Amino acid sequence: MIVSFDFDSTILKKEWDEEEGQDVPKGLDPIAAGLIQKERANGNTVIIVTSRYGPEPAFGYDNEDLFEIAKELEIEDVHIMMMILMSIKQ
Repeated sequence: MIVSFDFDSTILKKEWDEEEGQDVPKGLDPIAAGLIQKERANGNTVIIVTSRYGPEPAFGYDNEDLFEIAKELEIEDVHIMMMILMSIKQ
């Protein structure tokens, strides 16, 4: 079986930062890491899915965090659903 985990706010732990006024990344969530290990131990294939701007840098985001944590977890399959921003005039 293939089991997918979302990246942002699931695998990547975020916490509220008063100074920033928003959630900021705090690294790998140990709960998610444990669930991933459990799924692998059960013989399942684990993949990461996420909705981002794409594999190339865009709008100041480079996806480095995504690929670093995937490597740390030894996950080879990362599926990025590209977000398309559109402006429609009425």
